[in-house]
Amino acid sequence: MAWTSPRTWVVAEMVTAALLNAHVRDNLKEFEVEIAGPGGWIVPTLSGWSHFATNPVRWKKIGGWIQVLGQVSHATGGPTAAAIFTLPVGARPDFEHIIARQGNRSSPSGLPWADIRYAADGSVLTHTPSLINLYLAYSFWVGA
Repeated sequence: MAWTSPRTWVVAEMVTAALLNAHVRDNLKEFEVEIAGPGGWIVPTLSGWSHFATNPVRWKKIGGWIQVLGQVSHATGGPTAAAIFTLPVGARPDFEHIIARQGNRSSPSGLPWADIRYAADGSVLTHTPSLINLYLAYSFWVGA
């Protein structure tokens, strides 16, 4: 079964079991399989970072949603504005998303911090010179 574009319902339309099954039940099942299923994840090539063996960075597309999960490390701390990896065309956000994250090593100000940027050109990067380990967990809509 594949995802079906949701139906636009009309006032006074006769709703049948077949319509509800096709446009609600089956779509919910498809979404559930994609979220819970073992397949469909893509592990990107990293740019100067390393995957954690037990939790590599991976992404998948679910309908119009992109989900990114995983953990990366950098031997000396991530250089400023360092790309972690690049998402391909079709999996890139329409505009830049910036997420503040907590890390495990202190910045010059004494607080563990990082910002993760999901850029419209597909770059997933961080702007922190001091972070060694970074956990990525984010979802965004690509308007598919």
